[in-house]
Amino acid sequence: MPVAAAGRNVRGFVATHPIAGSERSGPGAARADLFEGCAWTYDAAAPRERAEAVEAFVRSLGARPLALANDEHDRTIALTSHLPQLTSVALGMLLDERSQAGLAPLSGSGMRSMLRLAASAWSVWRPVVAAGALPLAQEVRRLAAILTDIASALETGRSGALADGFAAAHRAVARLGEYGDAATSVDVSHNTDER
Repeated sequence: MPVAAAGRNVRGFVATHPIAGSERSGPGAARADLFEGCAWTYDAAAPRERAEAVEAFVRSLGARPLALANDEHDRTIALTSHLPQLTSVALGMLLDERSQAGLAPLSGSGMRSMLRLAASAWSVWRPVVAAGALPLAQEVRRLAAILTDIASALETGRSGALADGFAAAHRAVARLGEYGDAATSVDVSHNTDER
């Protein structure tokens, strides 16, 4: 929302946000296909002629334009982008706390993929976190509550209660696969023991 507010009086300005990128930043991280197939949000309140110009620009880069109210954008991105970043950082913090000889070889692809975002630079995330602090804090607290429930189930011998959680997670992964690339389009019809 701060970006939209800052540009409110700029002639022709429309707040937009490509849902693309990685943990890498700078010119060395540039890719010609960065925006191919990605959603690219823009302010749903933009005047029609500006919206049409934004949509044409976004499509010219291979992305899919998506009109979204600014406050809805901020709440949604707190969950879908900023929370994964902080979750990865938190896992990295835990791993750093437990640093010991021999730990790295015992960290499989699951740990490595979970930590990918933790390689992001704080200098990039500092303004992002500051701008979206309140909706992000709400999502962090919700995730913390879910993790607390999981810990309670484990401590009280109710690990079977996690079956519903796995089913919910599988549904979420399947929905992501409908919109993502091959990396997110995974088969969750059977369990694997990949760590």
